[in-house]
Amino acid sequence: MAEELGLELNDVRRALFILYENDLATYRRVRDEDSGWLTYLWTFHYDNIPENLQEEMYRLLDALSEREEYERTHEFYLCEVCSLRFEFGEAMDFGFECPECGSPLDAMENDRLREAMSQRIGELREELNVDVTG
Repeated sequence: MAEELGLELNDVRRALFILYENDLATYRRVRDEDSGWLTYLWTFHYDNIPENLQEEMYRLLDALSEREEYERTHEFYLCEVCSLRFEFGEAMDFGFECPECGSPLDAMENDRLREAMSQRIGELREELNVDVTG
């Protein structure tokens, strides 16, 4: 499979075991009697995909909602040189100077980020048929 896909063997193994952990695949081991090598035979459970996908979408919705609230309720400062972002308290502790390079920290607007998050939250809610109050 790794050769066919042009991927590293360990990457394919990791992906298969992630599928296994999420009930999207099962395997059975068969030992070659001559060489003693183990062969893994995989079976994919396509019927479990919609449920797992929905669970993942709910997790994403929760995480995005928490992050959007964090972005909305905090004030941020940015070092333009290092591209490091600090909360107000951190920026104040550093005297509004970047601890890495000493450049001044400028107030950062995160409106575009919050708007993008709100839009994605709305799309997820619509797709999952989740009421805004729910």
